[in-house]
Formats: sequence, C-alpha cells, structure tokens
Amino acid sequence: DGGEVGQEDLGATLQLSKKDGSELKYGVVFEVVGLAKKPAGVSESGAPLNDAGGATALDAAPSGWAFENGTLWVKLPSGPKTAIVTR
Repeated sequence: DGGEVGQEDLGATLQLSKKDGSELKYGVVFEVVGLAKKPAGVSESGAPLNDAGGATALDAAPSGWAFENGTLWVKLPSGPKTAIVTR
C-alpha cells in the first residue's frame, strides 16, 4: 500500500503525520486518548485547523479537530499532511 501514519511526542507539541498509499488515500482521523486537558490549538502546514466543538460535528467536516473527555480527534484530508497539536 505504501501509506504511512505517524505520531511523535515533542513535549510541548504532538506531531501527527500521514502519507497516502493505494488503500490509505481518502484522509485519516487520528484518535489520541488520555490527554489531561484540551489542546491550545491544532495546525496543519502552519494554518490553524478548525475546532469542530465535538466528535459529531467533526464527522461532517472535511478537516479539523475535536476534544471530548480526554480524547482528541484530528481529521486530515488526503495527501501528505502533518498536524501539530499545541498543548
């Protein structure tokens, strides 16, 4: 397939990355559990992603993020992408 997903904890930030493959080509939703508090923000290629306000609203969005009860979801569209979560 050639698709890749990655996560790297950089202390003050968390990096979430993806690269398309033959099967993984329609985008991705990362789920990060166990966060103590809502992130200060999430960006992709230097631009802030929209805080959807909840997982249900994020489902309908083309990209963005949501935080509920210690779980963070980050939705990225197709193509090589890297999201930076600022704690």
